[in-house]
Amino acid sequence: MKKTAPGNSPINSGEWWDSYFQQGWESHTGPQQTQHFMECLVANLDKNELSYLAANRLDILDWGCAMGEGAKLLADIFPRSNVAGLDFARTAVDRAKQQFPRQEFIWTADGAIPREFDVIVVSNTLEHFREPFKAMAQHLRNCRSLYLALVPYNETDLRQDHFYSFNESSFPAEISGFRKLYG
Repeated sequence: MKKTAPGNSPINSGEWWDSYFQQGWESHTGPQQTQHFMECLVANLDKNELSYLAANRLDILDWGCAMGEGAKLLADIFPRSNVAGLDFARTAVDRAKQQFPRQEFIWTADGAIPREFDVIVVSNTLEHFREPFKAMAQHLRNCRSLYLALVPYNETDLRQDHFYSFNESSFPAEISGFRKLYG
């Protein structure tokens, strides 16, 4: 039996997220959390990665961008770069395009990344997968140099839409030719 939620769709399906973005995202402080966690990710980058991001003209993807607050923040912090957001919830992408019309937002039904990016950022998305490292390996096929992942840490009482709990040893030292920098 599958867990279901809004609209009786399986949790974490595109339909489930569309319904959640329509009915509960803003009332559960989704936009504020998206902004906060992206700020935390950037604030905790090592000086080498921060310098790389600031000094170069890069193609950056915020995968699982929701309504675009994180992608907009990255674009503001790294103005030399082209920042796009991608989500498989059409409701979120449509809203992001309305809120930030100068920003690129991509919708794909399955979350597939349609082209290569220098940097891919995932903030609070991998925990929604039963096999997050398979999702990460798919992302890495379209990542040229840097993959940044922010995940809940040592989560013991998983929310209904979280299927994986990360800890100190969760991330492998290397995956798809990328090596772990810190964690």
